[in-house]
Amino acid sequence: MDMDKLEIPKCYYPTEYPELEDIVAVKILRIEDSTISCELLEYGCKGMMLHSEVSKRKLRNITRSIHVARQEYLEVIDVDTEKGYIDLSKKNVTVEEQEEAVERFSTARRLYNFFRHWSEETGMDLVTNVLWKYYDPNEDNVYKELAPDLCGRDDNAAWREVLNNAVLDSEQVERICGDFLKLFETRVEKHVIEFEMVCYASEGVEALTAAILEGLKHSTAEAPIEFVNSGKTGQCGTIYVFSTQSKSEDAAVALENAVHAVKDSISKYAHEFRVRASS
Repeated sequence: MDMDKLEIPKCYYPTEYPELEDIVAVKILRIEDSTISCELLEYGCKGMMLHSEVSKRKLRNITRSIHVARQEYLEVIDVDTEKGYIDLSKKNVTVEEQEEAVERFSTARRLYNFFRHWSEETGMDLVTNVLWKYYDPNEDNVYKELAPDLCGRDDNAAWREVLNNAVLDSEQVERICGDFLKLFETRVEKHVIEFEMVCYASEGVEALTAAILEGLKHSTAEAPIEFVNSGKTGQCGTIYVFSTQSKSEDAAVALENAVHAVKDSISKYAHEFRVRASS
């Protein structure tokens, strides 16, 4: 197989751009004087958000609400397909809309990564030829017809036929179908972030304790966050550890948000803070 000739789409969906009012998953790339650059994770393209679209309240420090490398769910408020511009907003996104977007993105990401992996293994574009055929924009979960199969029902005859008609041997077909049924099996995963901090202000220990408590507010029943003071000293201060063991897709994000909350809290004082490692 000539992998150089295989072009696998970067988009999770057969549509190149999102629609107006869609809630999309983004990664924050840069925070500039008046704008915030984002990557639309589902579409493989860039978008932009004005500072004024972050919150309905006037923010003195935009970095208290938006962090580089953090994942957010934003509303599409303008799309220029000719120039490739996508304008985004956070201020009107409701909790319910975000929860729906999280579920849709989680499902689409797993499916896309699965079919992309097997496209690379087989040399056949299974994203276009299989995944995209199940896309239904009228459903909240656009791959609703495909996702239920991942819960253990072996009724994937429709796309099994696509595989059989491709230039694939029977062993490959069986491996793909077997992996497909295991795709959404829930596994407990452990996530850990180590960070250092020190407070030079008179509030000292009280400020550090308050910062840790702010971080622990992000602990949930689905992703409980544990805190450990290692008692060791790093390059700039005491080493602390946040960790969680969870089946939740969003456990890693919750842990990152907890550490961001610690940093935001301690930044009110003279301090040093650095993330050591994450896993």
